[in-house]
Amino acid sequence: MSDITTVVPRNDKQTQEDEKFEESLKHLVVVAVVCAVLLFAAVAVSNSDTPHPDLFAIFMSISLLLGIYTFMALMEIKIGRHLLQWKSTLILWVASLACLGYFAKIRAVSDINTIFHIDASLFPMTLLVTTIFHSGSMLHPVVIGIGIISFISALAVIRSDRSSAQVIMIAFCNGVNAFACLVIALFIAYKVNDEGSRMQMIYRIAHVADFNSFSPCKNVNPAGFSSVYVDANRYLVLIAPKIEDILNFEPRRFSVFRSVQIPKEFPVQRCAY
Repeated sequence: MSDITTVVPRNDKQTQEDEKFEESLKHLVVVAVVCAVLLFAAVAVSNSDTPHPDLFAIFMSISLLLGIYTFMALMEIKIGRHLLQWKSTLILWVASLACLGYFAKIRAVSDINTIFHIDASLFPMTLLVTTIFHSGSMLHPVVIGIGIISFISALAVIRSDRSSAQVIMIAFCNGVNAFACLVIALFIAYKVNDEGSRMQMIYRIAHVADFNSFSPCKNVNPAGFSSVYVDANRYLVLIAPKIEDILNFEPRRFSVFRSVQIPKEFPVQRCAY
């Protein structure tokens, strides 16, 4: 009588998915580590005896972008396949984001009109950045919610039945997400939602992005004033005094975040060539 050997079939599909999931996690851990390193570098630069606010802004911005990328990638890994089955829900989300951008742009136009008392379309780059500010302001509760979810997920994964390596990677990525959301939420609360701080940032951004530091108009002093053309024929210019940070009492702040006095009036005059 021959022996009978029972072979238990392996679930190759599940094994491949697990391997793919762990490989994706390894890539995300690398991104999260870079995010954390840049974050600590930004703090170190800010607290040094010789502060470098520009480097702080660059490091912090890249760190936050990487944190957002990590969160989005985690969500795609976890629920991305399920979302593809809910196409009507995806259409609803796209429509909601489009409406969000529309109302954010309305607020941005109002801010620019309040500062310069002129058509906001003359400041396209400032309008874009201000729209992003207001989009973030409208999503402030969502950012806080994502941060809380990431923090809870980092704690909950410890009790899951995953391998220890996966637990560490998921907890680390979620921890980076939670901290990035915290920084973004604080920025929105103290800089964007505060009208005075927001207006000063918009004014500085307009000087950097849309005003011309040198004007070909002979009746505009390029040493003291910046200008932007009002009409397509370039006959009229709106002028504003240049921002001079000679007496800088906020050396640790990035230039866009520093306090500035916004003029009440911005004269429009004919350009003399």
